[in-house]
Amino acid sequence: MADAPDAGIPPGTSRREFIANASIALWAVSCGGGGDSAGGPTSPPGGGGPVNQGSLTITLSAFPDLGPVGGIAAVGTAAGVPVAVVRESQTSYLALSRICTHQGCTVAIAMSGFACPCHGSTFDAAGTNTGGPAPTPLRRLSAALSADGLSLTISG
Repeated sequence: MADAPDAGIPPGTSRREFIANASIALWAVSCGGGGDSAGGPTSPPGGGGPVNQGSLTITLSAFPDLGPVGGIAAVGTAAGVPVAVVRESQTSYLALSRICTHQGCTVAIAMSGFACPCHGSTFDAAGTNTGGPAPTPLRRLSAALSADGLSLTISG
């Protein structure tokens, strides 16, 4: 049986070169290269509450990590941006973008702050950069507690 032609490989490019280039491109996309603010494979799925014109409303009881002061939880997305909430006091919450300010990867919650899995930047619970190549803090978002104290509306 004859070998099938290399469909999709540009003429004059070896299979090895094609695979190497494809691997580099895949790595760049997964690390947020090229300014892809959506993050890489660590971007969370949507959810956490209804999204309405770029805002996200969450029910606080759905996130047990936000029970104690100092608690942190990834709560979903607002206007396409992955969001984390930090409980600052009994009635005060801080909402932060989980997009690393270095190259756009999605940061993970790590102990009492955040860590970027792509290039090692770290941030404290207030979003201030504490290490790695990130040049600026995580972006703060608006967070409004409902009158009954049961939900939080976050907007960019």
